[in-house]
Amino acid sequence: MRPVAQTDDDRRRTTRDRATATLIGMTTTTSTPGLDARTRAPVADPPLTEIPDGLRGTGLPGGPPAAIDVRGLTKRYGRRTVVRNLDVTVPTGVVAGFVGPNGAGKTTTLRMLLGLVRPSEGSGTILGEPLGEPARYLPRVGALIESPALYPTLSGRRNLASLAVLAGQDPAGVDAILDEVGLAGRGDDAFRTYSLGMKQRLAIGAALLSDPDLLILDEPTNGLDPSGIRQMRALVRSLADGEREAGANGRPRTVLVSSHLLSEVEQICDWIIVVEQGRLAYQGPTDGLMASTTSRVELRPEHADSLGMLADLVAGFGLPVDRAGDRLLVELDHTAPAAVPGPDGPDGPDGPDGPDGPDAVLAGLNRAALARGITLVEITRQRTSLEDRYQGLVESTRETARSTGTSSMSTSTSTGGEAR
Repeated sequence: MRPVAQTDDDRRRTTRDRATATLIGMTTTTSTPGLDARTRAPVADPPLTEIPDGLRGTGLPGGPPAAIDVRGLTKRYGRRTVVRNLDVTVPTGVVAGFVGPNGAGKTTTLRMLLGLVRPSEGSGTILGEPLGEPARYLPRVGALIESPALYPTLSGRRNLASLAVLAGQDPAGVDAILDEVGLAGRGDDAFRTYSLGMKQRLAIGAALLSDPDLLILDEPTNGLDPSGIRQMRALVRSLADGEREAGANGRPRTVLVSSHLLSEVEQICDWIIVVEQGRLAYQGPTDGLMASTTSRVELRPEHADSLGMLADLVAGFGLPVDRAGDRLLVELDHTAPAAVPGPDGPDGPDGPDGPDGPDAVLAGLNRAALARGITLVEITRQRTSLEDRYQGLVESTRETARSTGTSSMSTSTSTGGEAR
């Protein structure tokens, strides 16, 4: 390939970001343009404590072992702790969202998972291989960490072909990847002419060169406009749901996406991990994040003088109730009290133990009120939003850190190590 002339700015940008440019094309090595193949192997991490057998393979029930299963992951920079005793499990085949405020330690965690940063403590497995031996699992990992850094004067096709050759991959698959990321019509245009969204998609294409089993994307929608965000959302979902290339290994692909935009994660992810100040606040199915929340119901009787009788009725069913003007606010958790009657008893279809759950509680309340001569003219469910639930988790984690005096942000030194 004939050398391409670069400006001074281009050369400085390439030098500054060459490690990132390598990472987005991670296939069989963590190669850097211009390095001899013998120098590309990741630096070996110090020995880590073996993960207990009981913590291995904690995937979804009945499913394959977890793609990521780490325990006690910690990173310190001097006296500053940016990730603290983090346990992360990502089942195989899911699109997992890694969520937290800016500075929560997301990028540092991803760098530890990719062998770019040595953990201070922790153990676990990535794709069944030890965390402390990244060379054993990196050939099956593709990643985009932070902003894409590709050669600005090369076309999208030549960028991918160059990375494929550097990593020992067959460049014949470049056209298929360009089509997969929606850039087939712009493959011959220079990278510097691409919009931000197109650059992000090409960077993801570079991470797909090895048809990885695990794809890690750090803030892929960062800086995109609404149209770009929708396109990226569709692309990320398709990377997990779409069929693998003919001749590929046929294993399910797991995608881990970090973001601070909860609304985006909610729409594409079926597994979610919430972190705050380097601590785990929640991990599990996205729907499960709401399963333990309490929904509030507004009850308004036809006549205001019925409020007292209605409040006594609700309290008799064991439900917390408050009065707000001409209506009652009832806290309705997802475990219906046994005292709420149904027409066929508590185990009947409308009973609290029936298939309808909380809906059966409302039906029972309505019937009981009618039986006492109270007509309800308004029954309004106020579900806790995912954003509210997330914020509650973040605040709870911060309060725990303050109460134990172990906040990762409480000690500031000049040793560096910014939490990201």
